[in-house]
Amino acid sequence: MILEKSMKILTCIQKSPKSIKEISSETNIPISSVYRIIQIFENNDMLLLKGDIAIAKFRLFQSKGNFDMLHKKLYELFLS
Repeated sequence: MILEKSMKILTCIQKSPKSIKEISSETNIPISSVYRIIQIFENNDMLLLKGDIAIAKFRLFQSKGNFDMLHKKLYELFLS
């Protein structure tokens, strides 16, 4: 389930930076789950961050690097 949600989030932020609220709204994933998955992405250097780092609600997230490579990384994170 987390892999499926992670893939939806990664797809959502592939082309343009979005806030947690925007990601949640576009993917129909609860905000709490989006926060948790974004934290996993951050910890694994999979995101470009935009906006005010001190105030999380103003941060925008965008996927970093080659999309296929990031998908492979997700599989390694969740299925290994």
